[in-house]
Amino acid sequence: KDVASLENAISPDKYILGPGDELGISIIMGENLTLPTKVTPTGDLFIPSVGLVNVSGQTLDEARKKITVIIPAIILMGE
Repeated sequence: KDVASLENAISPDKYILGPGDELGISIIMGENLTLPTKVTPTGDLFIPSVGLVNVSGQTLDEARKKITVIIPAIILMGE
């Protein structure tokens, strides 16, 4: 991705995630936990205790919605 284009505000509903993008995933349960993660060359995010989540070609908003469904489901299954 062109570094110059990242100097402007990112529109979450238009920005398409790709390899090398870095994200922070915040999990708020009892303790607040922020997990830094990077999109792999295959378009996946590795989230500890969850595994790989494919976000290739998704907007930031689409990935956020997907992750917000997956993480609580995994946590509930573990209880």
